[in-house]
Amino acid sequence: MGILRAATGRRRRPTAMLAGAALGAALSAAASPLRAQAPAAAGDAYARERLAFEAADSDGDGLIDEAELTRDAAVGFSTLDVDRDRRLTRAELGEHDPKLFDRVDADRDGVLTFPEVMRHKLAGFQAADADRDGALGFEEMLAGARRELEEAK
Repeated sequence: MGILRAATGRRRRPTAMLAGAALGAALSAAASPLRAQAPAAAGDAYARERLAFEAADSDGDGLIDEAELTRDAAVGFSTLDVDRDRRLTRAELGEHDPKLFDRVDADRDGVLTFPEVMRHKLAGFQAADADRDGALGFEEMLAGARRELEEAK
């Protein structure tokens, strides 16, 4: 679905080490910069979110398109799936927002499959794409995550 963009000349970054952060942060109450936090903690969380965003931005253009989102989600899912059963349990996710977990768990079986995660991520992606250009900038991603957290309350 992406659009053509001019290359920025930035080097590509390996995403495997940080890709799990994006999926984990999406379900984690503790990792989210969007909850009320002390100013220093909020700055640290913002920096972590920025780092995860940059890791997902595999072409270095400052935007995440659907292909980059899917690639990052696949690496993140695989990283979190410690028993390699192709399902994420609450225990594998560690501390997380139970309401958000329940929203992603479409069939209510208590585990998340990759298709469930991707349906949720793609719906969130489309909702957050304010300018409808087929890609998310960092601020669009943060605004979308804020809306999702508000809806999950």
